[in-house]
Amino acid sequence: MAGTQSTHNEQLCRLSPLDNFVDNVNMVCGYVIQGDLDLGKVEAAIASVVDKWRMLAGRTVWLESEKKAPLLSVHVSVFSDLTFLGITYPHGVLDGMGFGHVVRAIDAELNGREWDVPVLEEENKFVKVVRGMEWEEGEEKVEYTTFVPFGVVPLAKILCSLAVQRAWHGVESGQVYLGDTVVKKIVEPVKEEVRGMKGGKEWVSTGDVLNAWCVKTAYLDEADSPNTLEAYMLFDTRQLLSEASGTSFDTYPNNAALYAEIPHLPLRTLSTTPLPTLALHFRNALVASRTLTHLKSQVAHFRPQIAHREWGVDSWGFSNQVKARTGDVSWGEGVRVVNMVPYPLPMNSDSCILVNRLGSGYMLTGDLRKSRWASIVGELGRIKKELEV
Repeated sequence: MAGTQSTHNEQLCRLSPLDNFVDNVNMVCGYVIQGDLDLGKVEAAIASVVDKWRMLAGRTVWLESEKKAPLLSVHVSVFSDLTFLGITYPHGVLDGMGFGHVVRAIDAELNGREWDVPVLEEENKFVKVVRGMEWEEGEEKVEYTTFVPFGVVPLAKILCSLAVQRAWHGVESGQVYLGDTVVKKIVEPVKEEVRGMKGGKEWVSTGDVLNAWCVKTAYLDEADSPNTLEAYMLFDTRQLLSEASGTSFDTYPNNAALYAEIPHLPLRTLSTTPLPTLALHFRNALVASRTLTHLKSQVAHFRPQIAHREWGVDSWGFSNQVKARTGDVSWGEGVRVVNMVPYPLPMNSDSCILVNRLGSGYMLTGDLRKSRWASIVGELGRIKKELEV
């Protein structure tokens, strides 16, 4: 969008290059709800959120055209035993954390709690902070390989790759739910082993372990693959921006996620790489990328980009959205969410995994080959049988 302009009833606000990077993508988060949902109360809660947070009453505007799109849309389908509620929002205005603010605001209104309304800034906060960053003497920009400048050849490569993955290898969207006991069975032994490394100085998150477990499990039947794993993880920069600027970005709703490149791994080594080592591989890549040098480097790369594709390279993308708490809504007494579906998955990779919290467990949503989904489902079945013994 253009620079901030105002009339007596309208304000036009500038978005950042990060927002423009995904300005043509609309996102939907679908909730499958069981129980007697009070739709009148839900509608009133959403109306109250929009009334207080006036940005949500606006429309995204592309200044070079007459194109306009509503900022927030809610669609409800009611069946005899379930209710489907979908919320659509433009990725060019809200990222996963931004949408999390919307969901938590709805939850607060439904349950009579106060909530902090994000301030509509006169100037884009992200752009303002980044512009003020200077390169230190001897500090060098980081070069990235996961994304490359947009062009005819990279576009042809990614289209061919996606076509081959879908048509030949049977890539499809899917989900698996890992209950609390299953997650503990997978995660706790890994965390315990990692804590014992280097005198207790190492640490991995549940998300690190689940990402590593997904990759390792997906390739159980491809131990002899000659390919290389090329992967990246999206991560939130709000804390980094807050520390750098001395200004809180906690309620900043626009896009503030960058990516951490995971060092390439030969797929032949996955079967022999212990899960704790693989989880640390993910964690170390993330820690190394959460720096101002990486932030400035990726800001410098804000130009039309496309995901890298090469023959013999398996492209993966990961996004841990647990912090956004999009599943953390109390819709009413006796009402519960039995499934949550984020769609589409704008990861720009052949395979991707999104991690979300739902109830006491975790929902893994992604695009994978059918054979790899089968490996994951089969391993989950084996773990559940172990737990039953």
